[in-house]
Order: sequence, then structure tokens, then C-alpha cells
Amino acid sequence: MGVYDERVIQDAITALMPDIDDDKHDDSIKQAFKVLLGLEPSSFMGIHAKQSNTHLPNDLKEAFESYKGRLSDKSYQFRAFIASLYDLDLLDVNNITYEWQWLAKICHFLVYFATINTNDNRIESICRMARLWHHPSHAQHELWGVCHQKLQARTLTETHQNFTHYLNHLTTNKAHKSVISQFHIPYRMIAFAHNQQKKIHRKFHGKQTKESTLKPRTVPVTIEDDDSDTLVEIKRYETTAHDIDINREKLDNTPIDFILIKQDSLRVHESYSAAQMHQRMQAKFHHTNQNEMFLSTSLRYLSIYSIQALFAKLWQYFLDPSVTKLSLNVCDIQRSVALLLLSLYTGRTIFELLTDIEQKSCGIVEYRRGGAICRLIVRLDITPSRIKTGHVHKVLANQSTVMHLPLPSQLIKAVDASSADYLDDVIRLLKQELNMPVLSKGRIQTALYGFMSRNVCTSQIASIITGRNLHKRADLWYCSVSQEQVFTYYQDAIKTMAQGKPNGIGTSHLNNSVITNQDYIGSQNCPNYALATKFFDYLRQEVIGAKSFIDKFNAYNLWLWHIFLLLTSMRAVDDAPGLLNQFNLDANIAWISDKEGRNSSDSQRLVPICDFLLQAIQDYLAYLKQCQRLYGKLSFDLQTNIHQILNSQRPLLNLMDEHFAIKSLSPGVVRQNIHQHFRFKEDWTRHLGQKYLHESSAQQSLILSVFGHEMSEQESWHKHSSMSVNDIMGLKEHYQGLACLLKLEQIHGK
Repeated sequence: MGVYDERVIQDAITALMPDIDDDKHDDSIKQAFKVLLGLEPSSFMGIHAKQSNTHLPNDLKEAFESYKGRLSDKSYQFRAFIASLYDLDLLDVNNITYEWQWLAKICHFLVYFATINTNDNRIESICRMARLWHHPSHAQHELWGVCHQKLQARTLTETHQNFTHYLNHLTTNKAHKSVISQFHIPYRMIAFAHNQQKKIHRKFHGKQTKESTLKPRTVPVTIEDDDSDTLVEIKRYETTAHDIDINREKLDNTPIDFILIKQDSLRVHESYSAAQMHQRMQAKFHHTNQNEMFLSTSLRYLSIYSIQALFAKLWQYFLDPSVTKLSLNVCDIQRSVALLLLSLYTGRTIFELLTDIEQKSCGIVEYRRGGAICRLIVRLDITPSRIKTGHVHKVLANQSTVMHLPLPSQLIKAVDASSADYLDDVIRLLKQELNMPVLSKGRIQTALYGFMSRNVCTSQIASIITGRNLHKRADLWYCSVSQEQVFTYYQDAIKTMAQGKPNGIGTSHLNNSVITNQDYIGSQNCPNYALATKFFDYLRQEVIGAKSFIDKFNAYNLWLWHIFLLLTSMRAVDDAPGLLNQFNLDANIAWISDKEGRNSSDSQRLVPICDFLLQAIQDYLAYLKQCQRLYGKLSFDLQTNIHQILNSQRPLLNLMDEHFAIKSLSPGVVRQNIHQHFRFKEDWTRHLGQKYLHESSAQQSLILSVFGHEMSEQESWHKHSSMSVNDIMGLKEHYQGLACLLKLEQIHGK
């Protein structure tokens, strides 16, 4: 470890604090950083920092408040970390606490990383960790306490040893994966510095002489929306003895041999990285393969008659293994058949089931000795950041993200570590006896999902039960489903699969389990209808009770912003809902563009305008014209801005300051104005809207369309879509019904 003098420290501070427009607090940030550096002796990492001040600046809180809304910007990560220390206990240089010592060490590490020009992501992750973890309400605050109270030491070597031992302790005691993952942030920071690792520089040593047996194919693609890339593949096919495609037989997502794609949206250095594009397109290929087009002729799924025959044959093998006439132990046959039946009942892979049952992790199946409890765990891990306000669960539309479905206890009793040893033998026998050459473990796994999505319920509920595409289907993040409804659909599916079996074989466990729970599972960002009604009434009363023209203008726009989001299901994005010419008030249809690639010709969609929204828009336009006539003489800029709004040169909704200057609405601006009264995330209207649309029996294809959740190349009015404008207009009455349910009232120019 080298010696770092004042000049090196100053260079490091310059690297940690890139130039920004609002730099009035930079001197205070630098002063606080130098104070922290001086708390730790130079013997730790060789950093000599002169201690010119012994206290932190008084304006750190003001600096942190000014950084809010820009905390995701890399230029503000270091500044926000230093400024966030205002809420800690007062610093006493004569009696330094363990926490301040740990923060001083982190500052030394930042100087080291900035000096060796390491990856910016490492510095960013360290600053984010130190800014968030020291807050008592953070999930990793306990881990933060372990770091500064037990693991830090006087020397870097001792500190590295302590962190290494604790990491081994977490691994040995099988701590939760999230805890180990988070602990790697400080551990890697210390290990990197202790081992004096440098930034990796890769060099190209010339073209390889070995020629590829494959001829690369160049495909020009010009797409801005990365979610709709066209897949182009070159694959080798290996055939079986019966001339059957082995990849389709095994349902494997085989890697593409080679792809070269020309895409203008990539940066210059990325466009020449064949390895990066190859990896990215592999992920696209896998995603598309998982999200198939739900065609009734898809070979990925077994027909209903094949499933019923398979169900009956597997139970026959399980109850009487001797009928298989396999030269295997009876218990071995029964174990393998039980595992296949569990895969058929749950829609999970053999590997997932075996791992979960062996480790008793209760991630998929919960079983207690004696069979008193034997059930499938339906878990929706779909809300990454939940509202932390106390008692918020009382106003949520969905009380949980977990529910349970019954399973036959005798199947789980029979499963053990050797259950997968003879699966191939059993499947080979099934192919012969059922005359089903395409049967495979993959098709058994997907049988329940395919059967339910085609014959019993929507593909959304089928995905919830089987866990298929759980993290790939965008609509699952907004779902709200009755537990009783999920159980009913699952019960109907299993009973239909078991049709023809005597004495309730394979279904008796369902008769003993009845779910009468009226609770819903789904999104934890969806308020109930009663709260939404009160919120919209509050916004309306703010408009009616406004005393000044500016207050009324702002309250009116905030009310209409939420009306638009609710009754069009658009995302809360900057400048929403767009320009006036995006709304055809004669045809009652709106052109919405709210995805990341909003300038792309493929990123927009059409949504209907219900009667309530139509009246609200017309009243608002009349209000703008009235404002222009009555208050236009007060400010020429105001008159010009309203003229631009009415002529589709400015966004439709805006806020006005005391100087009559207007600024278009954005999620951040809306949050500042209402967050103290309503703490749900800005897109809560989409969650509530999808809940109502499903409850009002709207078609799933229309819901996917209006939310922009269709799969690649299946978007509304895409060349592969058969949807017409008249189809989407069918949702108009549903949105009007939502307005009636929430008892929404117009402003009527009051």
C-alpha cells in the first residue's frame, strides 16, 4: 500500500465529485470528507490527512435535501453519502464512536479506489451502502452494526481477517442469501484494497488464426425499443434415431451458435462486441421461448386427452408398481413416479421439487410429519419496494402475496434423494404404453400450465399457480386475485385431469380442503377502493376550495393527472399524459406513449376514452380558455403557454409558480405535492385499474394490450396481431364502470 499525501487526496476528491450545475454545497462536502479522513490514523492505509477542522459543517442537512430526486445519478452518490451523515450522533473528536471510526475507514477506501481509477460502480455501491445502511429503518442496519462494532480493526490486515471469518460464518450457518449477498459489498471493498488489486485491462492480441466452421450472418436491425428486438438464429440440429429434433424433444433452450446484429441503438464500442451481443440475444431467445405465443397447436404442451391418460397411468404405477414390469425395486419405481406426479400437480421442474423437499426449505412444498399439512406454496415475489408506513396493510386491496393449495400427502412421503435415479426408465415405459413419443420431463412440467391457460382460466392465474414466467410477465406485478378463485380454478383443473379415475383417486385431498378466504393476493402497491375514493374526493375538494388562481390551477392539474392515469392505465412518466393532439375526442380514443423507447414507432398504443374522462378533458380545456381570457393580461408568458397547450406545443398538464411560469407534470413533481397525504407509488392507478378490469371480466388480451404488456411481436396492431380498434374500444364501458365504482365527480369549472 502506497503513501497518500495531500495532493493525492485532492486528486481523489476531484474524481469522487464530478462537476455538476448545483455545486453550492461542494465546499461543505469536501470539508466534511477531510474531517472524516483525519479521524483514522495513517497506519491503516497510508493516507495522511491533515486535521484542520474538528467538526462537521452545519449545512449538511440542507445539502442532502437539495440532492433528493437525483440520488440515482452517479455524480451525486458521493455527495449524498457525506451529506446524509447529518442525522448521526454528534461527532466528538475526543471520544470517537465505533460508527464514526468505520465511516472514516470507508472514506480511506474511497480515496484508494479513486486513486487507482477502479470501476465507478464499486465506488457507487460503497457510497450507497454507507448512505443507506446507517439509517435505523434500513433492512441492513443490523449488518451495519456488526461491521463497525465487531469486525473493524486497527489495521487493514486484521479487518480483512475479521470480515473473511464472518463471511465463512454466514456461509457455514446457511444465512439467508440476501444477507450474504449484501455482506459481499463491504467484504469486497476490504478484500480489493487488502490484496492491492488493480483495474483489469484487457488487450487484444490479434486475430485468431483458427477459422470457424460457421459462417456468420449479418442482419441489419434498427430498433430503439430493446424489448422488441427481432431474433435471428443459426442453429445446429442433432436428430434422434427416429428423426425427431432432439432440442424440441427435450424442450431445451439451446444456445445460439452465432449471431451478428447491427443495431443503431448500441454505442460504438458495443456495436463491435460480438460476445456481448451474442449473450444478449441468447437471453432474448430464452425469454421468447419461455413466453410462447399460446397457440393451441403448440407442441410444447400435451393435449387434454394426453394429460388425462398420463395422469391415470402415473397413479396406476404409483399404487401398483408391479404393473410396470420393470426390473427395478418396487420402492424405486414408486419414488420416481411420485416425483413425476408432483411435477404434474405443481407445474414445477423435477430439480426444483427435489431440491426443495430434500432441503426442507418450504419454498415450493410445505410438508409436516404425519401428513397433517401437505400443500403447494403459491408465492408472488412481485413487489420489490413496499410501503413502510405503519398500518398500511389495513388499506391494501391485497392482504398477502402467499397462499397455499393442497397436495396428496402420500406423494411427498415417497420422495427422497434417489427419486430421480430412474425417471428416464419410467418415462420410456410411458412413451411405449401411451403411444406418446414426444413425452418428456419438460412436457410433464408444463402440462398443468398449458391445460389451465387453455381450458380453465387465464394464463395469468395459471402463471400464479405454476410459477411459470413469474418474473417475466409484466402483468403479474399488477395482479390482484381472490384466493378462493385461485383454489377453485386449481381444483377444477385437477379434477378434469383426473376425469375417469374411480373412487376419487388423485383428488380426495381436494375434497377435504375448502378455501373460503375472501382475501386477495397480489400487488402490495394497490390501495382498496374505499381509500381511492377518499383520495380522489380529497383532490377534488382541493380544487374547489382553492383561494387563488395559481392554487386552483395546480390542484386542478394534479386531480386531472390522476384521473388520466386511472382511466387510461398509462404509466406515470414525465410529461404524461402527453399533448392534446394525442386525444381524439370525436372518436373517443387516445394515443399513449409511456415506455422507455418513447420515440420509437413501436412503443405507442391506443386506449379508449370513457365518458367520464371525455367530460373531464372538455371541462379542463374550457377552464384553460377561461384562464387565458381572464388572466392572460397579467402575464404575457402565461397567455403564450396556454396558447401552446391548446395547440399541442406543450404537454397538456402543468404546474404554475408564483411568477406564472408553468412546468410540465412529472412523477417527482407530483410526489412533492401529495406524498405527505398519499404514500403509494405513482403507478398505483395501474395496479388498481388492472384489479378492476379482471374483476369486471374484461378479456385478458385487451387488458394486456391497454397496459402495454403483450409479448414481443404480439403488440396490438402489430403485423402478427389480429386485434382491431373496435376490440380495444370494448374496454370503454369497463373504465366508465371504474369511475362509477369510485364515485368520481367532475370539477365542472368550479
